[in-house]
Amino acid sequence: MIERLNVRWLGRVSYDEADALARSLHSRSGNYLLLLEHPHTYTLGRRGDDKNVLVEPESVGAVLRSVDRGGDVTYHGPGQLVIYPIIDLPIWRGGLVDSVAYVRQLEQVVVDSLVSIGFDAYTDPEYPGVWIGGAKVCAVGVKVEGRRTRHGVAINVDTDLSMFDHIVPCGITDRGVTSLSKVLSDLDGPAGCTSGSAESTKSLMERVADAFVVAFSNSFEVQEVERQSVAWRAPLVPISDARRFSMEEQSAEAGVPVRLVSRLQAASVEVPVADPTFRRPEWMRVKADLGAEYR
Repeated sequence: MIERLNVRWLGRVSYDEADALARSLHSRSGNYLLLLEHPHTYTLGRRGDDKNVLVEPESVGAVLRSVDRGGDVTYHGPGQLVIYPIIDLPIWRGGLVDSVAYVRQLEQVVVDSLVSIGFDAYTDPEYPGVWIGGAKVCAVGVKVEGRRTRHGVAINVDTDLSMFDHIVPCGITDRGVTSLSKVLSDLDGPAGCTSGSAESTKSLMERVADAFVVAFSNSFEVQEVERQSVAWRAPLVPISDARRFSMEEQSAEAGVPVRLVSRLQAASVEVPVADPTFRRPEWMRVKADLGAEYR
């Protein structure tokens, strides 16, 4: 059970800034969901094969980052909803936490989120992640240190799928990737979801974010949710009475780049602007390699 969940919409921020923020929050107390987009970024896990990066990232306007999760290479970019849970996991047997169960729980949260808004999402026992129609729509990657989590999920909402052509996503050679907007363009969309306009894309991103927060809160037995962005604040409410996580109320909307460092205090993310652990992410490299799995 989580007594209070702090939900933060951060807009579009670089991978380095978001990672530094996540590390700083991870070193403190409190349970967070960071919702954001990244610019074009490829990340390679500690078990990754750099041969699965097929081009020089700079040649396609992207950067490559080696990260401390498990697994292989994946892509982050505009139109992809990235969600980083930073929470305390319950103690399991022998004073440990069950990181595999946590990954499976996250996968099910994504499935529940997408099913709730009309998508036929599912998990595949042969492959990690979340799938629609035989194609991967969401990657799930975590790192567990002690009891606390980092990294998370990446849901392709209206992602430029051509960016996946430059890698072997997650090292899987015989499956493709998809996005929710592509599913809608190929089929009749879920009720209330239509494709083909900027407004519909914004609405879809908003609906996915709302659905994830609700599904996550139900799965992890969250009692209260507080929602804030880099530009606005919502009151603390019981989860049973929680209002929508509405991007329409935010000036830092999906797809709008923000300077995260200068706006942290407005978002009340409890990371001082002068905090060297945030300003200098290279100082925060975690050397421990404890029980993380990339899904």
